[in-house]
Amino acid sequence: SLAGLERGLTDAEAGVGVPRTTVARRPDRPRLVVPPTAAPRRVSVITVTYRSEGQVRAALDSALAAATHAGFSLEIVVVDNASPDRSVALVRSAYPEAIVIENRTNLGFGTACNQAFDHASGDLWLLLNPDAALDPGARGRLVAFLDDHREAAAVGARIVAGSQTRSENAGMAPGLRSLAGHFLLLNMVLPWGGWRGFFVTRGPAAAPIKVDWCGAAVLLVRPKAIRAVGGFDPTFFLYGEDVDLGIRLTAEGWEVWLDPSATARHEMGGSQPGISTRWVDGTLDVVRRRNGPVRARVAAGIMAVGLAARAVLAAVRYDTPEARHHSTVMRASAGRALAHVLANVPPRRDQRNRRDQ
Repeated sequence: SLAGLERGLTDAEAGVGVPRTTVARRPDRPRLVVPPTAAPRRVSVITVTYRSEGQVRAALDSALAAATHAGFSLEIVVVDNASPDRSVALVRSAYPEAIVIENRTNLGFGTACNQAFDHASGDLWLLLNPDAALDPGARGRLVAFLDDHREAAAVGARIVAGSQTRSENAGMAPGLRSLAGHFLLLNMVLPWGGWRGFFVTRGPAAAPIKVDWCGAAVLLVRPKAIRAVGGFDPTFFLYGEDVDLGIRLTAEGWEVWLDPSATARHEMGGSQPGISTRWVDGTLDVVRRRNGPVRARVAAGIMAVGLAARAVLAAVRYDTPEARHHSTVMRASAGRALAHVLANVPPRRDQRNRRDQ
């Protein structure tokens, strides 16, 4: 997912392996079968875990609290990507009615979500990162939005994650205009169309915003729309899959929205310590697939310049631990983007995964 890209997500990519999967359930729990006459649950909350023992309970508890607040029933579907910790044991103990799918290897975020889609029975699906938590009322607002906008395939919540956040975790399809709009701050003078930016600027208003994509950290989706486009593209392992999904949904005539009145907190990269710049790879991968390697190289240059400038600005203007961390993230990400410029063409995702094994 591209959730919190510029705020220092950590990799959840360790343990990449061949795509072998088993669906593990408790011995006394039969496979879920929904009779044709059974009314579906209102919302299925879908969480993909990897080293999430310390975060997942807060995430699922927030979903349950939001369901109680809104008066909806909840189905929990958890897909674990071969966590080496007690993530699965914790979920089974705390939520005995949850559907738990255990993968033998880490298959990536998008593929794991697709597995959950095959088992979810709700008439709406809420994607919820294990290191995210819904604020009270958020789920009800998102559900009400989809109920009122039948043409909408997905609606995301505003992610609250630190004072350095100046952009929403949603925006326009990545291209030269949208990347220049955000990273070179051209959206300050050209606040329309693609120039609005790859990440749209966060404003004081809480009015819904129509976008091309929305981050999957907290995203309510309509099953009919997800099935129509075949779910997430499984060739994305981590980062970029939510952007790609939004682009494919809008290409099919669906709409994607952000509702800032619904808020959620995001711990950012709770699965591992450190800083990841793989979001740069994911963004440029989407550009390359849509626009070719030449534009991907130009896009990398735009990102490198913009990120480097932001790193310097954060270091000069602020002297707080958060600002120093933000500057470090920007500097590392700028270096990653520059590496793409020098390498000319970003490596194909499947080739990169093989190197990481």
